[in-house]
Amino acid sequence: MTESDKAAEENSSARLLAGRPGHHGRLGIIVGGVLAAVAALALYDARNLPPGTAMLPGPGAAPDILAALLFILGIILAIQSFLRRRSGGGK
Repeated sequence: MTESDKAAEENSSARLLAGRPGHHGRLGIIVGGVLAAVAALALYDARNLPPGTAMLPGPGAAPDILAALLFILGIILAIQSFLRRRSGGGK
């Protein structure tokens, strides 16, 4: 493979990863909302599992902690994407 072939392949890969201009903000909002919704469903589903204590975590501790982190990260992603899109950074 020549250097020009490698450069062309890297350029096409970069264009593929970049996506369509102007859609990054909307995509981030959608993905953040989906992550938050999945986390809310996980929290709801784990509601009957005993959380245990700090010294002896029960079977509900890990799902609660992971779902809460996923929810927070999803909301952060959605808010950042919304603010970036609003300020014109996502275009």
